[in-house]
Amino acid sequence: MKMNSLVFAFRTLTLLFFLLIPLPSPAQQTIQPGNSSSPETQFASIAGQVLQSGSGQPLKKARILLTAADDNSAQPYIATSDADGHFVITGVRAGRYKIEADRDGFLSEFHVGNKSGDTSSILSLNAGQKITDLVFRLQQCGVITGRVLDEDGDPVRSVTVVARTRTTHRGKVNALYGGSATTNDLGEYRIFDLRPGSYFVTALVVSESGMVMIGGNFVNNSILLSRGGYVSSYYPSASDVSRASTVDVQAGTEASGIDITMLRQRSYKIGGKVINEAVDRPLSKFEISVSAVPGETDSEDFSAYHAGVDRKTGEFE
Repeated sequence: MKMNSLVFAFRTLTLLFFLLIPLPSPAQQTIQPGNSSSPETQFASIAGQVLQSGSGQPLKKARILLTAADDNSAQPYIATSDADGHFVITGVRAGRYKIEADRDGFLSEFHVGNKSGDTSSILSLNAGQKITDLVFRLQQCGVITGRVLDEDGDPVRSVTVVARTRTTHRGKVNALYGGSATTNDLGEYRIFDLRPGSYFVTALVVSESGMVMIGGNFVNNSILLSRGGYVSSYYPSASDVSRASTVDVQAGTEASGIDITMLRQRSYKIGGKVINEAVDRPLSKFEISVSAVPGETDSEDFSAYHAGVDRKTGEFE
């Protein structure tokens, strides 16, 4: 009995000994000040809103592209705006960036502003920086629609129609490309995504309009080319830009009923002689050609005519 009491006492003392020994605390990570590697301090972030110019209504489904200004090979950061026009881009490395907002039916905007009214085309982002007040205001595009007809009033298919903005340089009217479309089987065309402004509209007869099989033979898809003798025509029915009418396009509107009548071509012949003025003889040692280029037209839409010069006589036609 006494032995059992001694064994019980010994076990009790042993248990108390282990209970009183302090257990080692779990290892804790020591964070050195200024050495944090959290994403909040490594990367920058931007946020803002996309609005419709004029009305100030939010625009959803707009894409915002943040592109490295000094590295063209770097992949851009991309975000889309929500129903309230808001967007957020996180995890951006420090650096200089170009920023652009783009949406179908609106003009792309490369300059971004903030709620204070400041605007910039370049964002300089530092590590850990957060910008939350960026604002894009996108202007809605315009549209031009109409039909292309021949001299009989019948619709013409597979014709390219080009809208060009009207410009004036040194007193001469020119036109710069704005957009284009191809006519359907009803002769209809629709040119969209146009910047507001004044436009010349031209129907072009192009040889690359495709081929169609008729009676087992492949012929050009354009009936105008098969009939021959048509020229590119300006709205409403003019052969050169100096006699064309312009179409005014407003933001968010459609200029409809811009119908163009194609013109038959009248042919002319130009002939002459090229000589060496010093000896009054043809330049027989050289291959020479002469070109006739329309003078009252824009540089993007003209047809040049060429002829070789006879080496013996110097004559061309």
